[in-house]
Amino acid sequence: MEGKGNGEEQFGQLAVTLGFASPEQVSEAIRLQRRLAQEGQTKSLSRILVERGVLSVEQAKQIFFLQGKSLLVCPSCGSRFNLATSVSGDLFRCRLCGAAVNVVGSSEELQRKQKDDPLIGLTLAGCRIQEVIEEDAISRSYKGWQVGPQRHVIMRVLKRRCLRDAELVKRFLKEAEAATKVRHPAISPVYDAGQVGGYFYSCHGYFEGPTLKERVESEGRLPIKLAAGVMLRLVNGVLTAHRHKVVHRNIRPENVVFPGAKDRPVLLGLGFYRHIARKIEDTPGAGVLLGSPEFMAPEQIENYSSSDERSDIFSLGALFFYMLVGHSPFKAENSVETLARNLKGERPHLADISDGIPEEICQIVDRMLERSPDRRFSSLEEVKAALEAIGVDALPLRKAGVDASFVGRQQPPSALEPIAPSKEAEERLELQEPAPQPSPEKLVADVRGKTPTGMAEEGGIPPHLQTPLTEAEKPEWKKALLEKAPFIALGVIALVIVAVLAIKLSGGGKQGATTQEDAEVAAQQDLKRLLSFAKECEKKGSYEAVVARARRLYSRHVNTSLARLFLEVATRFERLQQEKKVADDWDSLRRWLEENKGKSGYLEEAKRRVREFIRLHAGHALAGEARRLLETLQKQESMAKAAAEVDDTEKQIKNLCQEGRYITAYKMVGVQQLRLEQCYRQVAAEFTQRFRRMRRFVEEQAKKSFEEAKKRALLWEEKGQIDKALEELAPIAGWLVWERRGEKEELAPLLELAHEAEKLQGEIRARFKRGMMRARVVFNALVERAFNAAARKDFASAQKLLARADKLAKDAKLPTDIARKMLLWLSLAERFCTAHIDYLKGSVGKQIEVETKSNIPYRGTLESFDGRELGIRVQTGRVVSVRLDDVKEEYVRRFARLQMGEREGRLGEAALAFFTGGGDAALLEGTAGDLAKALRQELKERALWNRVSRIVCVFCGASFRKLRSERARVSVVRLDDGFGSALRLSGGSLVYTEPFSSYEYILRFQFCCRKGESALRVVLPLGARRAVTLVVPASGKHLSLQEAQSVSENVSIRRGEWYEIEVRVVASSVAVILDGRKVLEAKNLTPRRVSRGRIRLSVEKGTVWLLRQIYLAELK
Repeated sequence: MEGKGNGEEQFGQLAVTLGFASPEQVSEAIRLQRRLAQEGQTKSLSRILVERGVLSVEQAKQIFFLQGKSLLVCPSCGSRFNLATSVSGDLFRCRLCGAAVNVVGSSEELQRKQKDDPLIGLTLAGCRIQEVIEEDAISRSYKGWQVGPQRHVIMRVLKRRCLRDAELVKRFLKEAEAATKVRHPAISPVYDAGQVGGYFYSCHGYFEGPTLKERVESEGRLPIKLAAGVMLRLVNGVLTAHRHKVVHRNIRPENVVFPGAKDRPVLLGLGFYRHIARKIEDTPGAGVLLGSPEFMAPEQIENYSSSDERSDIFSLGALFFYMLVGHSPFKAENSVETLARNLKGERPHLADISDGIPEEICQIVDRMLERSPDRRFSSLEEVKAALEAIGVDALPLRKAGVDASFVGRQQPPSALEPIAPSKEAEERLELQEPAPQPSPEKLVADVRGKTPTGMAEEGGIPPHLQTPLTEAEKPEWKKALLEKAPFIALGVIALVIVAVLAIKLSGGGKQGATTQEDAEVAAQQDLKRLLSFAKECEKKGSYEAVVARARRLYSRHVNTSLARLFLEVATRFERLQQEKKVADDWDSLRRWLEENKGKSGYLEEAKRRVREFIRLHAGHALAGEARRLLETLQKQESMAKAAAEVDDTEKQIKNLCQEGRYITAYKMVGVQQLRLEQCYRQVAAEFTQRFRRMRRFVEEQAKKSFEEAKKRALLWEEKGQIDKALEELAPIAGWLVWERRGEKEELAPLLELAHEAEKLQGEIRARFKRGMMRARVVFNALVERAFNAAARKDFASAQKLLARADKLAKDAKLPTDIARKMLLWLSLAERFCTAHIDYLKGSVGKQIEVETKSNIPYRGTLESFDGRELGIRVQTGRVVSVRLDDVKEEYVRRFARLQMGEREGRLGEAALAFFTGGGDAALLEGTAGDLAKALRQELKERALWNRVSRIVCVFCGASFRKLRSERARVSVVRLDDGFGSALRLSGGSLVYTEPFSSYEYILRFQFCCRKGESALRVVLPLGARRAVTLVVPASGKHLSLQEAQSVSENVSIRRGEWYEIEVRVVASSVAVILDGRKVLEAKNLTPRRVSRGRIRLSVEKGTVWLLRQIYLAELK
């Protein structure tokens, strides 16, 4: 939640950005506000600026609207006023009591602040909301627990008041959905975005750890090597986002987190859409961003929509500066001055204020912070190349020295304090050419050419950074040596000449040559003997004597040409000796492992010995074998510990099942499996089958308990003890509370039993209500449930329900075969749902063409398909991965039709559309067959019901206030058949009083003629003054429309029995459906004129009709 101080800073920033005030005016107002606060007076920045004449009242109101504040609240009298309706002059005073008012957000936000957040504790899109962690102008961010993947996430939920702005909602979802494609270890992932339950949300990764800002504030500036490493990692992450056309736009220290306090940062905030204030008339720029200006590019501050990848480069450069120096490049007394310096480009060069930072890094930072985007690096590819050319690993570990006097200093001279250059300086300036900006290639060449080998390891200063000493700075002994250098050289030359002459005069040259020849002969003889000795020792495996002898002979014949061969023999046998020692140690280690396997403390001692072997022989090839052996030992240790925990879990599961706590036992299996995966990741897969057996054990025990409870409940029902029968099933039916808590998937097998128990309870209650419901009612319920299950694509449940309905229809001889047809349609719809997957699996290696929902076409060879993702080799030769969920629906349907065949595919598509509530009868135009004809008719029926705009319950068993009686005796009677109450109509009429929004409607009700022979007449309006009359006989075989002289098919209406009738009035045509069968249809009617178009139900005197469940559905 934004604090008061943050809101005041935003107000000042907006006043400067919109051109209403200068930075100096706002800074002076801030200083005045602070002085007043020290004196105990509280006054807002907006009020100070208005009172000083800097802002007008209208300008202040415009800024408040940009901040999302639209309500004036008086803390004295509690009055509230809308900021939009306040007149000029009363902005900061209450209209009623004259006290100072506060400017806050909307009343909706004010009420939310006064109450607990309604989302806390709820499950939204599979995520259980736990707590609020952040809030901005348009959204609130929560910490949540995602039940499926078992991880913490951040749920960012759009505020309710923002839902009225369709463009804002669209941008919010678009940025989040675009970021879901970005995956990099340095970027916080975006898992999902969408709408559920009226809330628009985006789901982000959650990371715990200190932020970069917290770390710099506690530890100071970062070491040069660490700062460069962090920057290179962030550059790689943001570069990945740029490759997916995603710009971050909010890179700052608060958004860089070090999970686990390690030096591997993660950048947060990708995919967070930020509110852009709309353009105000007569103000510069297309929009401004409400945020901190220290790390934002100037073009991003001036015009948020114009920012691109180069804006992120600027922010990363400011972040790099911050890590090296400890503050931002535009640090100032307050945020308004910071904003002004950023817009003007007033900042110090990194090399001017620091000591010890390599020149190449200073050049990179300065180029990233160029005010003009065109002068920065054109892409992060160039930044990455420049950083890698420096060699991050070779940078020093020390922190840079920073000149504190440069903090906040402007780079260019101030216009108020001009500096007059001297004549010599002017001459130098005239001779110098401005240095061009270095490219990444130039930086690479500079580094490779200037940095000497080994300089980084020795910690020395590069030669190009060393400053040559002047004559005055050289030591005295160096000066003396330079003065006498010629004389010393002459003396050395004279000594050499004398020595040569002396040797020649004494004949030493010949003697020396003879001595050298003798030495060579002796060396050859010793080498021959050494090689023979070495051959014998190599056969015996004894190398130490050869090494010692070769070393001695090398020392003896060091001045001969064969000295190198003696040294090579010594080196070779030293290597053989070392190899022998390593092999002996390895054999000893393996023998020890074999001899002590299974003993107490074996694994700990074995790991110690293997680690010691690796330490002593780290560079040897057997060290790799030792490391693999160590991994095996660690895995064995993990296996032993994990097995012990799993054994203990099995015991607890059995105990819980004996106590009847099946839900706790089932949840414990999942918790223990998750813990095993976290603590013993390497071996967790080995215990998957055991956990599956545990789950099956709990399911079997729970099912067994349910069956026993079911038997006892049925016995109690036979005895007439209904309460006890329900009590037997209550514990199992009570498990459904976990479904309401959002754990349906986790506890699905047990919740199925709970649903069965609840269903059985309902059956017992139904049987207790004086018999079974009518077969027709049961049939309709089964079909409706099957329809809903099929709409959820739960085809197995739908098939079972339809089979039951079909059997019931046969047993009860209901005049319908819809269940049998729906079974056929269901099988077609089920095949159509998976046909596209079968088609794609069979099309691997073939040409394919798809288009994504974002209108991106792909055409090429299908290289792979795993059921979720397509690998398409496009014309460039690159394999592109396309998620099946991202492919347009028309392509998916086309693949399914290709797999099933044209006729079967059309039937399957139409059947699926029928069950999911969509589709068009035109899908089956030209498709022959009774099945297609029946399905086409049902699609027309479904299309008709999709036009329903509202449903009015005219009478549902209690009140009939929507009906007016005209000379009729009307009362509500309670029936003894378990179906509730009904209207008793004896003589006269009942009129529906509410006006029609449309004269196309569906009227449905149940009727029964209890007494008399007179028919029920239903007046059906076709317009404001036109109507027709439907005649329903008390007993007979035909219904009729009086004006059309149309009669129905043969029906069987008997007095005392209940029937359900549905009348559809659509486009001046009337269709009558009796008990689910269309019996009458009339088109192009000639209605009679009436005084008012109202529905009227009339009976003659002496006749008693019962009516119930009267519904009216108006069509669009």
